[in-house]
Amino acid sequence: MLQFENKTSMPVYLSIAHYDSSEGMFMTEDWWCIHSNETITPYAKQLDNRYYYFYAHSSGNNFEWAGDTELNVFHQPFKLKEPSHCVTSHSTKKFKKLDVGNSKSYLVRLTHHSSSPLSEEDQIFIKIFRDAKQLK
Repeated sequence: MLQFENKTSMPVYLSIAHYDSSEGMFMTEDWWCIHSNETITPYAKQLDNRYYYFYAHSSGNNFEWAGDTELNVFHQPFKLKEPSHCVTSHSTKKFKKLDVGNSKSYLVRLTHHSSSPLSEEDQIFIKIFRDAKQLK
């Protein structure tokens, strides 16, 4: 299983990506809200890949956890098959690559020290995301 623990003082929004052998391609999934000092399990199956990917951003203080792998995301809960062509309803984020080795479960701790400031473009994306959630 793949777990994420929020060790910051603010909510964090998370998206994950992984290879799905039943689909024969990468899947990018959902936005989970992880509250401060909360641990969630967005991937509950036993880990069967060496690499998993995640992108996360904070609520309020404009921090992100990003890497070098560019994948599509959507501003509402989603599940995308990759590679999919970006359309106007999608944007891309740079996902961080996790090497879990042979582990069957893995925990990622999200801390202020493991994040970086958000770009102006990403701050706009987060505003759109929050506005869309308020419309529900």
